[in-house]
Amino acid sequence: MDTQKITISQLVEILKLQKRGTFINFTICTIPKMRKTNNPFFDKVTKTTTGNVLIGGDYSTRVENNTGVENYIPEKCNVGEHIGEGNCIIFNENKQRFYLQYEWFGEVKPKSEFTFEGNPIEKQLFESYMGTFTPNKFGVQIQSVMVNNIKFLTLNKVRYEVVESVEVTTENTVEETV
Repeated sequence: MDTQKITISQLVEILKLQKRGTFINFTICTIPKMRKTNNPFFDKVTKTTTGNVLIGGDYSTRVENNTGVENYIPEKCNVGEHIGEGNCIIFNENKQRFYLQYEWFGEVKPKSEFTFEGNPIEKQLFESYMGTFTPNKFGVQIQSVMVNNIKFLTLNKVRYEVVESVEVTTENTVEETV
C-alpha cells in the first residue's frame, strides 16, 4: 500500500472530492470531554481511536432505511455547514475549523485506547468524569471529528499520514509547504 505524507489542508481537499459513501480506515487522537471540577484527569487524557467508518453517506437515506420513515428531512447540523460534493466535510465558520463527519457501525465499532500523561490508562478510572453517551434515536451513529485530529487515513488504497509540513523533492531542490 502506498503511503503519502500530507498536510491538513491537503487532506481537506482530498475529502471534499468524495462523491458518495466510502469506507475509510482512520486513526484519530482527541482529548475526551470531561467535567473540570475536582477532576485530576482533566485535559491529561488522550483518546486514540482506530477503525473502519463510512464517510459521505446520505444521512436522510440511512434514517429512512433504518426506520421506514419516508422523505425524512434532518435537522440543521449543529457542527457547521457541509461543503464539497460528498458532504463528509463540515466547516464551522465561527471557529474557522474543518470537521470530518463519519458513521460507525456497532458490528465493527472503532476501538479506542487511552493514555494519561503518556501512559496507558483504563477508561473505568476516569469514566465517572465523562458525560454519558446518548445513541442516535434513529440508530444511525454519526459523529464529527476535527480534521486536525486525524493522524492516519486510508482511502482508495492509499494510506495518508497527516503531518504539519511536507517535504517535496524535485530535481535536487527541497521545498517545504505548510
